Amino acid sequence: MATRIYFPSNIAAPCSPVFHGEWDLTGQVQRKGCVPQKQNSGFANNGPWAYTTGSPKDGLAYQFISPPLLAQTITGTVKGQFRTSEFASDDICRAVVIKVISGDGAVMRGVLLAHFPSSLASPYSGSFVNRNLPPLSTLTEVACQLGDRLIFELGSRSFAAGASYNNGKIEIGDNNANDLPEDETSINQYCPWIEFSADLQWQGMVQLNAMGAQAAYDAGPGLQINAMGIQVAYSLIPDVGVVQVNAMGIQVAYSDQPEAFTRRVFPVPNRIMRLQSQWGKRTFPVSYWE
Repeated sequence: MATRIYFPSNIAAPCSPVFHGEWDLTGQVQRKGCVPQKQNSGFANNGPWAYTTGSPKDGLAYQFISPPLLAQTITGTVKGQFRTSEFASDDICRAVVIKVISGDGAVMRGVLLAHFPSSLASPYSGSFVNRNLPPLSTLTEVACQLGDRLIFELGSRSFAAGASYNNGKIEIGDNNANDLPEDETSINQYCPWIEFSADLQWQGMVQLNAMGAQAAYDAGPGLQINAMGIQVAYSLIPDVGVVQVNAMGIQVAYSDQPEAFTRRVFPVPNRIMRLQSQWGKRTFPVSYWE
């Protein structure tokens, strides 16, 4: 079963790994989190804007970081679709790096894919049009450890002759029921994605953060509180909260005795007739003159 990753515009990155060494322009990178479920986030775009000389020049637009993985070996193929555009005629095309890092972003386990075309391939259009990013590619096998993450670095490679503005833009977001099709002609604003042929395994897809119970106790003389509570907080996607329930609780408080003003009084303190009150019932006589 394949694994499709989505790229919302509103999830903060859990760490800040170093960028792949191939990128020339990294000053305008946006770091974000990516997930295997849609978040209905708004569409947005980014692309490095710089006046450069020589070609090719590689500009990094986004670095996306995934939730933690289980220990596994990732292999197979990968493919993706994003809408892209360029400024004027900059001769810009896709560039992408996919790698595995440790959970804190400090250790690089291996590079699954580094796609930097040697010549202009599937150049961007002057308006946003669907592009293969990346095209169907074979991965370099990487063994990842428990808690490792995937890194997706999405950018553009410019083959403009001489001095030129490097301004290849890539669109992210997932506020649509439809995914971008596998073509390079569609213009509809559908959801971009990257798909692995492998069935990736994630750490803690259902994660319990807190569970508690409160027992019965006496708050003071004549006041008894019998309480039992349960609170559960969990996230279906760790670090992200794709479907996140922050608190769900059940609390029951009751007393097994009537309130103080309704309690019975026995024995009757004198021989005058008294009316005894009983909780929830009418008063009734309990003693008579002899």
